[in-house]
Amino acid sequence: MGRPPWTSRDSPPAAVQQWDGLIAVNYAARAAGVKRGMRAADAQKACPNIVLVHVETISEGTEEISEGSHMSLAPDRRTQKACLRRYRQASEEVFAVVQKHAGRCEMASIDEVYLDLSEEVAQRLSGSLDLDQLAAAAVCPNGCMADTRDAHLLAALDVVQRLRDDIFAETGFTVSAGIAESKQVAKLASACHKPNKQTLIPSAGVLPFMASVKLKDLRGLGGKLGQKLREALQLDPESPTAELQKVPFAELQRIVGDQSASMVHRLCRGEDREEVKPGEMKRKQYLSFKSLSPAAESVSDLEPWLASLAAELVGRLREDPRRPRSLVLYHRGRLDADHGRNWMAGRTSELTKTISRSVAFPDLHLSTGSTGEMGANAASIIADTAKKLLLERVSSPFPCSRLALGASDFRKVEGSIASFFAKAKVDGAEEVSGVEDDVLPTQAETQSDASDGGSERAPEATSVEATSVGPKDRQPANVAEFHKASRLHFLGTWRERFERWRAEGGAGPRSSHDVTESLRRDLATLQKEPLALWAHLDMDCFFASVATRDMDAPGEEVPTAVVSGLGPSSEICSANYAARRAGVNTHLWFVERATSILPSLRLVPISSELLRSVEDTWKQVYQLLVTACHDVPDNVLMRSCDESALRVEGFADPVAWAEALRKAVFQQTGCTCSVGLGPTQLVAKLATKACKPNGVRRVLEDEVKKFVGELPLKDMPQVGRAMTAKLQERGLETCSDLQALEKKRLREWFGVKGETLWLNAQGLDQETSLVPTQRKSVSAEMNWGIRCQDRPAAVKILSEVAKQLCDRLSICNLRANHLTLKLKIAVPGWVEPIKKGGHGQCDDVSRSSSLPLTSDLQMLQRFALQLFDSLSPDPVRLRGMGLAARLGSGETPSASSRSPKKAHSEASGIARWLRRPESKQAIDVDDVDLDSTRPTVTCPVCMQVLDPASADAHVNRHFEEPAEVPGGAEPPAKRPRLKAEGAPGSDSECEIIA
Repeated sequence: MGRPPWTSRDSPPAAVQQWDGLIAVNYAARAAGVKRGMRAADAQKACPNIVLVHVETISEGTEEISEGSHMSLAPDRRTQKACLRRYRQASEEVFAVVQKHAGRCEMASIDEVYLDLSEEVAQRLSGSLDLDQLAAAAVCPNGCMADTRDAHLLAALDVVQRLRDDIFAETGFTVSAGIAESKQVAKLASACHKPNKQTLIPSAGVLPFMASVKLKDLRGLGGKLGQKLREALQLDPESPTAELQKVPFAELQRIVGDQSASMVHRLCRGEDREEVKPGEMKRKQYLSFKSLSPAAESVSDLEPWLASLAAELVGRLREDPRRPRSLVLYHRGRLDADHGRNWMAGRTSELTKTISRSVAFPDLHLSTGSTGEMGANAASIIADTAKKLLLERVSSPFPCSRLALGASDFRKVEGSIASFFAKAKVDGAEEVSGVEDDVLPTQAETQSDASDGGSERAPEATSVEATSVGPKDRQPANVAEFHKASRLHFLGTWRERFERWRAEGGAGPRSSHDVTESLRRDLATLQKEPLALWAHLDMDCFFASVATRDMDAPGEEVPTAVVSGLGPSSEICSANYAARRAGVNTHLWFVERATSILPSLRLVPISSELLRSVEDTWKQVYQLLVTACHDVPDNVLMRSCDESALRVEGFADPVAWAEALRKAVFQQTGCTCSVGLGPTQLVAKLATKACKPNGVRRVLEDEVKKFVGELPLKDMPQVGRAMTAKLQERGLETCSDLQALEKKRLREWFGVKGETLWLNAQGLDQETSLVPTQRKSVSAEMNWGIRCQDRPAAVKILSEVAKQLCDRLSICNLRANHLTLKLKIAVPGWVEPIKKGGHGQCDDVSRSSSLPLTSDLQMLQRFALQLFDSLSPDPVRLRGMGLAARLGSGETPSASSRSPKKAHSEASGIARWLRRPESKQAIDVDDVDLDSTRPTVTCPVCMQVLDPASADAHVNRHFEEPAEVPGGAEPPAKRPRLKAEGAPGSDSECEIIA
């Protein structure tokens, strides 16, 4: 439309249209009743003299951009897509001027920016500044007035006025601004006196100003959280925030929980602690999208648009020195019937849902061999990747009413890979589970514990130097050092250390004699009764508690997180409850995200000293647990280093028993714990979760059904993401839904897991033994910092991993009869992950071999090398190595020692048909033909009598190819090979977004 004056209220009414709708309306048109989102024809009826200009467009399957046109020449939506290049260029012009006036800038959107003017204000205040004149000229809402006590805000007012004048002089655009002490209040203030004005919110005026803001305008309350609040408090989106300010904090906690309540309480009062992130004047995501009307019904309909979207994305990436880590595809299916009405009404949360799928961004520099320029086929690479993502990861790709491609998670390109890893030691890296310390085990974790006897999951590393990056004489990462400061390695190996320590008589740190005797005296005062039940003790945020117990004064609780390192990409391992109430937990993953939510968060990095302190603490706790259980160690089962199942007998008041135990634990360790009591181990554990932190909860036997029935199924053991989805498909949300069903029905729906689900819903244990599961395997892995350049470097790491495995076998006096090599191989187009030194997106490959019963290092290394050479991996693409040893005693386990599930499987599978029969009657070889004594087996498919040597291959052919089967039997249909959830090579899916 050319340069302003188009933003003045006196300018001609004008609007920008995209297809048949308006996406931007100037103030003169707004005064005439024209609104954003209105149809162009309706706008002309409301304001006949309005000037409408269409956005630029790109033709289907090309990169050619057509100029904007008048409504009468509007392009065909079916063959064109909107292009907002002109608006991005104008935005860059304005932001260039902004950066001249403020050193700390953060881009909020294409037309909004946050400024931290602390330094500029300090300079203005050090000079001559007429504060009285500025205060008199300041525009403040709600009748509040600024005075000289707000000198810093008045100085900022002066700086912003100069900035706005320069923007108009250099670009011709007018700007509105808000000046306040926090980002949230400044943003809301900027909209108070539009257009072309600035609004100041003095310190004393923040609370009354926020009271006048509508609930719908508060950031973070537009989705499910806001809806939940409004329904509970009987408010509507137009209600003033003053209504929310009246709600007591305890009531907010009851409605939305501790963490959300804290956020809402601060939000409605304008207490925003978020700082401006300097230097972030670049877009966090580039997005190219196309709304399809009519919806695309096939791949051929979408392919031209994939090419156009990819080409537009490449054009924007060529102008940016950064490189994206992720390619995101957004897909929307058929529009809901109310989609149009919801859009016009601004009900964005009720629009047709859009889903997103992401994958590592492909390498666009392969064709040039250059690290700085993209290849000529960059757009086709993106289009092909997006097409594969659409067809493989979107369950119902057609019809498609909207498609978008995005590039996100940008990183700066800094010199060589060697310089990149030179800083890895500062940032550290220990990959932790996204599950907090207090959450019940997931399905995958429970299965791992059951099958592996508690062996550790693949440990990640902290502070380990990168492997063979840069010069060839660079020393590979040391696996022993890798494990020494790894929290996951510590958690994975604690049981073998604990069992060895207990077998050696519990040498080392012991609980205080005074504390132990005090506990005995407290227990002696309790009334005795032949009552038996289960208790579950869980330390509260154990790692964080141990790390801070000597830092804080009594009664003081500073928000603290234990982290893998102090860099922005370091990970959160544990957070205390003060931090959790402020919104910080392990689900945030990275330090950068946590500190953006809570800048005052105290960070404590994982160290070998902290891990030793944690180990000494749980040894002291164990001794107190034995004392509390009448000095009977068999009544105590340490589930992990911070929780234990206990058999409580002989006390009439179990709650008093639990309080005495909790008191002793705190006196001894300085850490709090929670104790749950119930008739079964499962109920006791669930009761512990219900009373956290620092509490006691007893569930009586007649209360079990009601207590368990109210719990969501997703919080139960062995219910992970996949099982939750299956349960929801059948309308099963809570345990009470399962309690109403028969075990037989659940068995039909979910197999063996159905029985487990039924038992859990009744609050029953699958087993009541306090004997820990027998270990079945031992493993050692290294999957951080591996960047090999040649085979010798890879072999050296493999040898060190074998050494770690050998040490673990020797310490426990174990021997292995089977060895598995596991490798992580970087996928084609692999890019460095956000976690520096992490393995990123990889394919998992493995190869196994039988062993003579051994724990000898040389033999383990020799077999590991043979497995490695049989796979022949490219050393440059290696990102992780691991060895797993199956334990044996020299004999094949008998059927009686196997699990019922495995015994049933072998009894009914092909193995039973191929098993060599044993002769129960002696045969005299002089009386019979030798050929008749040769053992045979019968094919279970075609019933053909076979020689055992060829039987295996014969039976497998029935399932490999539809060949004609002897005997005229119909060959069985091929069974589809299903990829288990979380299988190697699978990518996690993003949440559904609006």
